[in-house]
Amino acid sequence: MKKLFGCLIVFLMITANSFSQSDDVFYTIQTTDFGSLLEFEFDKDGKPITTSIRNKENRILKLTNFRYEKGLIKVVEISSFQKYPGTRTLKFKYDKNNLIISQKWSSTSESDSDGFYDEDSIVFGYDSKNRVINILDFQNSYSKKYDSLNRIIEERTDWLNLNGYYDIQSFTYLNDKSIVTNTLYNPHGSRTAKTENEFKDGLLIKKKFTGHDSLQPVWIIDYKYSSAGLLKTKTTRFQTQTYLLTYEKAPLQKNIAEQINKILLGDLSPIHFYE
Repeated sequence: MKKLFGCLIVFLMITANSFSQSDDVFYTIQTTDFGSLLEFEFDKDGKPITTSIRNKENRILKLTNFRYEKGLIKVVEISSFQKYPGTRTLKFKYDKNNLIISQKWSSTSESDSDGFYDEDSIVFGYDSKNRVINILDFQNSYSKKYDSLNRIIEERTDWLNLNGYYDIQSFTYLNDKSIVTNTLYNPHGSRTAKTENEFKDGLLIKKKFTGHDSLQPVWIIDYKYSSAGLLKTKTTRFQTQTYLLTYEKAPLQKNIAEQINKILLGDLSPIHFYE
């Protein structure tokens, strides 16, 4: 499922200037990533509506549409205009308590003629507090544990087609920091990497990676924000991305900015789309 989620995050990066703007769009944000133009359109609640990505010739490469019913995400359509054109559709199913119980992919892309995505389901399980504790897809099984403050303290991934391979992420929370320790186990041993997240006034300002890359043992990402609390720049070891608020239909509130920031950084939990 990480592969599928990763694909979705890439497709979320947007650019849709040539498309007519919906009346539901309240905020539009643009940035560039290695020369490609990305654009994100959000509704009044900070939920993504349409996202796209263009190449240097201003041609749309990916276009993603999000459809909601009564505030709940129901369908995500990801259209590709590259070598293998087509559309992948992700549909969400809920229980009577409006909890997502499954996500199902289907595809019209020629590259998926082997059926890799067609009708592949992701199933969710919850505890008595309506927290996601189990996720099962066609490749992996995931489990989550929480503390008394409803913060995730452990995530485990078991590879269904690889015996003896599993991954455990442990979460430690400090006053202005959180540390994620990722240990990958296999029949021959294990490998550990850490990610340290630093916050200021509730905003993520720095991520420090240790042990993720054998060629560069330690590297850092820095984040800066506007006076409204909206993500302004993201500086990695390769480039600095600037995020521009190009359209604002209503004054941006702090809680909306926080939700938009999560989407911009690849966290889809605000729309209840769980990894």
